[in-house]
Amino acid sequence: TRSLTSANAAATIMTTHSAGIGLFNGSIRGIGASVKNGTIVHNGITSILKWHESAVKWASQGNRGGSATSYHAFWDWEIEKVLKLKSNKSTPENSVRKLDYGIGMNALLFERARTNDKVTLFSAEETTELYKNLHDYDLWLETYLELENKRGIRKKKVPAQKILKSFATERFETGRYYPLFLDNVNRGPLKPSLYMSNLCAEILLEVSPLKHLYDEEALIALCILSNVNAGKIKDLD
Repeated sequence: TRSLTSANAAATIMTTHSAGIGLFNGSIRGIGASVKNGTIVHNGITSILKWHESAVKWASQGNRGGSATSYHAFWDWEIEKVLKLKSNKSTPENSVRKLDYGIGMNALLFERARTNDKVTLFSAEETTELYKNLHDYDLWLETYLELENKRGIRKKKVPAQKILKSFATERFETGRYYPLFLDNVNRGPLKPSLYMSNLCAEILLEVSPLKHLYDEEALIALCILSNVNAGKIKDLD
């Protein structure tokens, strides 16, 4: 809760300074998950995304409100819901239309779609190693397959083609769903696992979560588009 609140506060502050925000919500446990040893049940991703939406839209950036892109991977427990959140067919209670969405994909998803097979979705609190191991696709694949066969964790299977068709439909109809090819981006020179980008999905930088609002060890990745004038850089090395 503290980390989520801090991230939302940072998004609010950055919005007032005309920044576009990338938000990582892949670590949010899925709807129905146990919280506080089962005393309450998790409400899921929608209410959290509505909170983010309010944080970036409350302030004006000249002639527009703020903006944010929320990043999720294809194996997230609520990915089917995330792929419908901007749809005009959804109700106000089940939609978060003023955010954009980045969807993490990799070779496994496409291979299983090609063979008309299913992929397994997991609740994030039980499978944090999936994001930690993205820096090495072979290690990630080994982890994913082990989790598919692991007993005692929440998981469900859905057709890989269904996920890709939903993504393609919403991408075509809204233009605001972005693919993030997790295996490709993690082949680059950066060492940590990369699992998100910024608002416009054009940069790849290391990030780490805010434990509190003034956490000096946290890393927020920002676009430098308006900060550097390439014409004035004399030494491109």
